[in-house]
Amino acid sequence: MNDNSSVSSVLRIKFLAFLNVVLPGERIALDGSALEAYTKSLLRDAKNNPKGLFGFLPKNPQTGYFIDMGTFFSVQQLEDEKAILLAGERFRVEDYGEVDEHGFFYDILVEPVKSQDKNLQEIFAKDRSLEKFFRQVLDNLKKNKKILVPTRELEKYTAGKLADYLASFLSSNNFFARSDVLETDSEEMRLDKVIMYLFANLESSPKKGSKSKNSSQPQQENKEVKEFQDKLNSIKEFISEEAKKEIQKEITSLAKTPPTSGNYDYIYKWLEFVLSFFSLKPTEDNQDTGSVWKILDESHYGLLKAKERVYEELIVRRLNPKKKGPILCFVGPPGTGKTSVGKAIAEALGRNFVRISLGGVRDEAEIRGHRRTYVGALPGKIAEYILRSKSSNPLLMIDEIDKVGKDTLKGNLEASLLEVFDPEQNHAFDDNYVKIPIDVSKVMIICTANTWEGILPALKDRMELLLFSGYTFEEKLNIAKKFLVKKQIKENGLLRKGLPIKKIKLSDKSISFVIGSYTSEAGVRNLEREMGCIFRKVATGVCLGNIKGEVNIGVTDIKKYLGLPKILPEKVRETPVGVVTGVAVTQNGGSLLEIEASVVNPEGTGKLELTGNLEKTIQESAKVALGYFRSNVKDGKKLKNDIHLHVPEGGVPKDGPSAGIAFASAYYSLFKKKKIKNGLVMTGEITLKGRVLRVGGIKEKVLAAERAGATEFILPFDNKNDFEELPLKTRKRMKFHLVENVDKVLDIAFERKK
Repeated sequence: MNDNSSVSSVLRIKFLAFLNVVLPGERIALDGSALEAYTKSLLRDAKNNPKGLFGFLPKNPQTGYFIDMGTFFSVQQLEDEKAILLAGERFRVEDYGEVDEHGFFYDILVEPVKSQDKNLQEIFAKDRSLEKFFRQVLDNLKKNKKILVPTRELEKYTAGKLADYLASFLSSNNFFARSDVLETDSEEMRLDKVIMYLFANLESSPKKGSKSKNSSQPQQENKEVKEFQDKLNSIKEFISEEAKKEIQKEITSLAKTPPTSGNYDYIYKWLEFVLSFFSLKPTEDNQDTGSVWKILDESHYGLLKAKERVYEELIVRRLNPKKKGPILCFVGPPGTGKTSVGKAIAEALGRNFVRISLGGVRDEAEIRGHRRTYVGALPGKIAEYILRSKSSNPLLMIDEIDKVGKDTLKGNLEASLLEVFDPEQNHAFDDNYVKIPIDVSKVMIICTANTWEGILPALKDRMELLLFSGYTFEEKLNIAKKFLVKKQIKENGLLRKGLPIKKIKLSDKSISFVIGSYTSEAGVRNLEREMGCIFRKVATGVCLGNIKGEVNIGVTDIKKYLGLPKILPEKVRETPVGVVTGVAVTQNGGSLLEIEASVVNPEGTGKLELTGNLEKTIQESAKVALGYFRSNVKDGKKLKNDIHLHVPEGGVPKDGPSAGIAFASAYYSLFKKKKIKNGLVMTGEITLKGRVLRVGGIKEKVLAAERAGATEFILPFDNKNDFEELPLKTRKRMKFHLVENVDKVLDIAFERKK
């Protein structure tokens, strides 16, 4: 076989799939049916091309999955009906390729695992007990005439070479032990595991002349095994036959495994988790629908549509407990109450609440669990968090579902979540670690996302989206008065008896000042932080004796507590020629979007230069708007103008199809040398023929314009329903124009007379 240590670190090889694990140094004989035509073809390639790279890759007979570690092989002998192969060094799979035309072997990328040449005597010097076990294992192998190499020769081996040699004596049927050894990089740890596995077999085998009761005595004395058995007996009637058999099998295996074995800990942890998981009992849902609505209404101000939809779902679940309801997904900016509404639903139902965040999850194993053949294997988040909830039917809130599928390193996160979300599949969710199908159909799942655009289409199809829009100024004021002020007074200990204060008052004017001068968000999270800061200052003053009696917190006090105002409010300014004010939606709500256009070369070629960190979709809007304008312009000279279009705040990425009419208005202002009407803000997309298309985020955009002091707002006629859902006070404060084409936009924006 070629010297793999001399080749580059990542290699492309072909491999043969094996149900048993082939360890370095082992010979494999293939004959008869194993030598199919395509197997012969592969082995012939390996024989005729000794510099080529070929390998064995074990497949777990229980799961059907390949493990990610294999061994290179060379062909020692190849005849028509017989082949002898020799396993060489280890390799780790970096990437699986495509299945070949026969559906049997793949081209894969692998990285050779280099030997570290650990000295055997140094390892035994550090761990005398390991050496003792090694001697006993060696004596047993000699007695059974399995080992022919003299002891003195074996002691010259490196730790890795000895571990691989001894591993060949592990039963070929013991896939777990052999794959565990194969996948262990550390030579020291590999040797430890092999010796412990062989010692465990030695301990569990019956000794000559011993009575049966003596051989079973360690099992009877094993308190942990008895506890697991008792726990299984207590839940037998509530679990499936498959679960009972699998758990009983592992309990029996644990009873035969000495506590000193590395395998003992793996089995123990699995049994501990699985028995605890299947021991979970459901909580009883609250049937008082009146109290459910009361909790939802008292815990959150506004959000009427979301609360009504949740309430309807709870009523239907009460009438039909077996109903396979949709997965609700709360979509909205941070701080709009998505997670807290989920907690309120759990409280109203009487269910336990548990929250999973998917932000940063990049490996399918974090959802579905690791296969137990991996060292340090763990269950997936779904199973783990259901166990944390301490009930089998918790309310499971999955946060940041819009982050799933981005930068996935390994596996398919989307497919794993689909199995959880799909009511036709989630009664038997497959966790790689647990191995026993898990019923998650009783779990109430609610997801959250900041934007609906970021949710993968397949996941979106399984969910019902409920929009949590940003709050109006009045809503923030009411939330602060009814919830945040009371909460912060309590949390900062200002309700404690014996304090030298009688009453704490924060006027509407003071709260409004905090909202307008210290926060700029769609939700109320920062507002709550600022309130907390105010009352911490008050608490400090009370303890120092500086604040007594009746406490009235005014604007001057707020400036003293919070410092100078942090926010320079966005304002709709009087714009020069070529500048138009649009509006966009960000993760924090609505935001003004100033668009600037200028001619950079009157005698150019009609080139358009775009700056301001514009993403692909918004760039297309700018080009479509210019295309419309140029197709309708009467002055042919202006077609040659090179135009520079810029959107300020270049550090902020901008995307989305909603600024088309603002771009068209900027071009019109530039070429006609006319300023747009003061106080006007607009949103809408256009076609090349000038039709104005519907856009999203109307409430967030209108609220942003209102905060900025806009007096008029242009929006697409197709957004009429969104307009009618705006707060009545907002509709009265501004003049709204619903438009169907760009000509109407220009008539309004530049006060053109027909």
